[in-house]
Parts: sequence; C-alpha cells; structure tokens
Amino acid sequence: MFKEITLPKKILGSFADEKIDIFCYEIVDSTNKRARLYATDTELDASRAILFVADGQTEGRGRLGRSFYSPRSTGLYMTLLLVAPEDELFTRMTALCAVAVRKAVWDMMGVETGIKWVNDLYLGERKVAGILAESFVAGERRCVALGIGINICTEDFPEELSAIAGSLTKKRRESEEEQRADRLALAFSVCKEMKKALQCRNVGEYMDIYRAASCVIGREISFFENGREKRGRAADINDRGELVVDTADGRITLCGGEISVRLR
Repeated sequence: MFKEITLPKKILGSFADEKIDIFCYEIVDSTNKRARLYATDTELDASRAILFVADGQTEGRGRLGRSFYSPRSTGLYMTLLLVAPEDELFTRMTALCAVAVRKAVWDMMGVETGIKWVNDLYLGERKVAGILAESFVAGERRCVALGIGINICTEDFPEELSAIAGSLTKKRRESEEEQRADRLALAFSVCKEMKKALQCRNVGEYMDIYRAASCVIGREISFFENGREKRGRAADINDRGELVVDTADGRITLCGGEISVRLR
C-alpha cells in the first residue's frame, strides 16, 4: 500500500552496525501506526531497534489526539520502535528523547533549541519539533514507539499553525536524494543519541540537561487541568519529569497525560 524506498547499502550498513533495522517510505499514514502494526506481526528482539521513516505523512500524530503537520520532503518524520526498558527509564522516555533529539539537531545542524515541557522543541518562540511516546503490549512484550517530527525547512504552514510553528533552517538541498540523505543522517544521529540515553547508568544527568534546556522554567504559564484553565509560574522540573508550578493556591506538580501547557 505504501511505497518503500530501497536505500543504498552504505546507509543500511550504518544503521545495521547500530543494531537498527530501517524501513523508509515516500508517504505513509503515520510512522507510529506503521510501528504498531509491525509489532503486532513480528516478535521483537530486545537487542535491536526498528526505525520507520517517511518523506511525508498523511495522518501524522501528536499528543492529546492532535495531528502533526507532515508535508513531503521538508521535515523528518520517524518512529523508533523498541522493547520497553525498565521502569526507571520508561517513565522518563519523553524527556530522554527530547534531550537526544536536541543533541542530534545541534550536532548535525548547529541549531540550539529549547525544550518546552513536556515533549516539544522550540527555536525562539516557535515549535520546530514534537515527540509522541506511545507504549503498548505486543504478544508478551511491552513496546514503546517513539514518534518524532522535526520541521527542517518547512515554510508553508496551515493558518492555525502559522503563528506558532517554525523550522530549523530555510536552506533546502536541490535534489530529492540529497534532501533524503540529510534527513536520514539526522535520523541516524537521533537513534544513536537515544540508544546512548537508554544505556546511561545515571538518568539524573539527562534530567539535568532537560532542565537546563527548558524554555518553560521561570516563566508564567497557563495550563488546563480537568477542563479548567489555571495559571502559575513554572518553578522546576523534578527528576520524574514532572513540572513544578507555583500558583495562587500554592505549589503543585503536573505530570503528562491530559494536561497541556501554554506559554504566556
């Protein structure tokens, strides 16, 4: 149904050396959806990761049921499928992934981004990347699909996104092959950084980086909890990845789930 792209042996070899199997497509509905379907039909090896990457998505997904705008050839749209790690790492997967993506973007593009709790990367006041971590059970294993969308050189956003979304660069390679090679190089760097994070013995080091890169701490925010808008000042992010907020009613701690945060 979706056309798979045959990649050069050199690229396949680089991913294979890192114990990553890769499926590359021109257009898919959602790389997270492809990952889920793959996991239901295949017994996953805990020592390997599976990468699904596409030039574009028709049903890109974000948190809280939102969509992620995924026009062809202007962004990196990928999902890394893994057997879920132990709980200490599993509960911080989104934070670890945000740090990994931020590091890969800096290494490959020289662009420094901030992290907006809980799962977005910002350049200035504009969102340039989003992360969707989904866990599910396939057979007897608990799996996690890390969906990552990065606006590399997207320029034309829908009206509802034009004021809040941005891109890492305005530069764009001339040929489609070069563009894809750049995206795959970034994907490879993201995968390597994520594997490094999962092998880290001191998760606190990553949470320190997550806090230091935060573009929320110290700012006035509004957030929605149980359908009600509340306001406060983001004071800290604890080692569990929860946002600590000072409100008029006292200090509270926000976790993920059905809570969204908007910078004011």
